[in-house]
Amino acid sequence: MDLDSGFLGLTDSHFILVTKPESGWLAGSGSYQRNGTGLSLRCLSWVEVHNGTASYALDQVFEATLDESELVFEDRYRFQRK
Repeated sequence: MDLDSGFLGLTDSHFILVTKPESGWLAGSGSYQRNGTGLSLRCLSWVEVHNGTASYALDQVFEATLDESELVFEDRYRFQRK
C-alpha cells in the first residue's frame, strides 16, 4: 500500500516497509501478525536513519496501528495512507 512517504507491502504473513519520514528514512522486513487495527511486526532487519544517525535492529518486534487512513508506530512515526 502506498503511504505519503513510502510503501508498505503485506503478503500472507510477511511485510516490507520503505519510508522517508521528515527526519531521515527507515526500512524493515520480516513477519507480521494482525489483530483488528493492531499490527505486530517481527523484524528480521530494520534500518533507521534519524537526523543523520543510523541505527539497526535484528529480530525485534515493533507494534503499530494500521487503519483506513494511517500507519502509526507507537507514537514514533505516523504515515498517511494514499
